[in-house]
Order: sequence, then C-alpha cells, then structure tokens
Amino acid sequence: MSNPDREPLALPDPFILYHNGVYYAYGSRNEEGIPVYTSDDMLNWKYHGIAFHQDNAWSDKLFWAPEVYKVKDRFVMYVTVNWHISAAFADSPCGPFIQDKNTPIWPHERSIDNSLFIAPDGQAYVFWNRGDPNGVYVAEVESDLVTVRAGTLRLCVTPELPWETIQNTICEGPFCIEHEGKYILTYSVNDYRSQDYSIGAAEADHPLGPWKKYDQPLLRRPGQLVGTGHHSFFHDKDGKMRAVFHAHHSETEIHPRLTYITDVTFTDGKIALSPEYTALKVIR
Repeated sequence: MSNPDREPLALPDPFILYHNGVYYAYGSRNEEGIPVYTSDDMLNWKYHGIAFHQDNAWSDKLFWAPEVYKVKDRFVMYVTVNWHISAAFADSPCGPFIQDKNTPIWPHERSIDNSLFIAPDGQAYVFWNRGDPNGVYVAEVESDLVTVRAGTLRLCVTPELPWETIQNTICEGPFCIEHEGKYILTYSVNDYRSQDYSIGAAEADHPLGPWKKYDQPLLRRPGQLVGTGHHSFFHDKDGKMRAVFHAHHSETEIHPRLTYITDVTFTDGKIALSPEYTALKVIR
C-alpha cells in the first residue's frame, strides 16, 4: 500500500539544480507555470510553489521543459512557453522568474525544449528542437542569453537510426556537456508517448558540430520502466554527475509521468547511463 505522505514525484521533462546545499527540481506543467520542488537529500522532495508564473511570461499557457542555471549573479530559466523557446530571470532558484523581454527567444516559428550551454571560453549556445527536418539545432547567443546570433543556426542531429524511428520522427530534449575537450550532445527520440522513448548521444569537437552519433541508445527501457527520456544532467553535493529523467507512469498508462535519477559514467571519453535507477518521492 502506498504511503499517502510520500508519493512518487511526477515531473515530466525534469531538471535538477544543486545550489548552496539545496537541490531544486523543475518540470513541465501546462497550467499556471513552472513548479519548483526542493530537497536536502536529492531523493525526498517538497513542493515550493510556482517558480515561473504565467503572469510573468509572454503567454499564459503550455509551459514545458524548464532548465535553470546560475549565470553571474542571477538565475536564468530556459523554458518552452506556448510552443516557443523562451527565457526568464530571477534572483533566487525558487523565483519569481520574470521575462526581461516579453517575447520568445526565437519568435519566427514553433520551437521547443531549449537548453543552455556555456563553453569553457565563455561563449553561450542554445540547443533546441525545431522542424523541417525535425531535429536538434544549435545557435550562438549573445551575452544577454536571449539574443540568437544571426547566421549561427546549425542542424545537429535528426532521427534516422532504427531505434530512433520506432514511433514518429522526433528528436527533442537536447542537453550538451563538455568532457575532456569533447562536446557531448544528448537527446530524446521517438514520440514521448512511445514505450520506446529513448535517450541518444552524439559527440563533436565544437558546439556547432559536426556531430557524430553513438550507434546505440544511452537509455531505453531500463529495468521495468518504459517511455524513458527527456533527461538532464547535474552534479550532486559530492560533485558526482547524475542524470534525471522521466518515464511513463506504468506499462499501460503514460500519465502522470514519474521522475528518476541514475548515475553517469565515462569510459574512454564515451558517456554512459546506468540502467539502475532511483525513484524520487514527494513529502506531503
């Protein structure tokens, strides 16, 4: 029997930030805005309210895939709002996050799942999903973190391998890291409603590519989970890299999608995600 005071954390498209001894978790929410949960141990979480409220955004609906970074003296949230990549700023990880400019970062077309990466030389890049062809794209951004630099847009990866095209041709949820001079781009493929929603990876010598894919997925149907994807990486209090991702509620129900963490390792420069995972819980 489930414990009513300790239920599974249901955060689709999760992101975890560790700051000053506290873990902050964010995830998709279509109403009100983006919620934030806090934890001291990374496993048990308490709801802390809406970090980015719809009243502080350019649109009042469809809030997805948040990521929060500390840049200089402020926190920036990269987030999809009403099918467009957007950014908001706050003085605290709990918000309130507010858009400095009441507009999307990329207003020209539908685009989702923007992710910030700041290279060792200080240049900032934004990765996101857009169509025609559907895939992950990258562009340089100016120091304000909201202005896409003209002429720098590049296609990174599209779904093409057999395990990437089981259900629809979708490539989303990008996340980029640097490891030993190489850049590693991870992403999710197949429709999020598919039990074969999976995480893949590619590597390059520069954030603008060209990118060379791994042949096999990093994470697909680990243990009893299905629909595993839309992940992000973070470092825990001991400096160890972890991955947080969501999975379907069960083998028969997609929603509410539940949140898990797993370990990240590197062998000969190649990234790997452990098939062992831990479920996150909410303390009521």
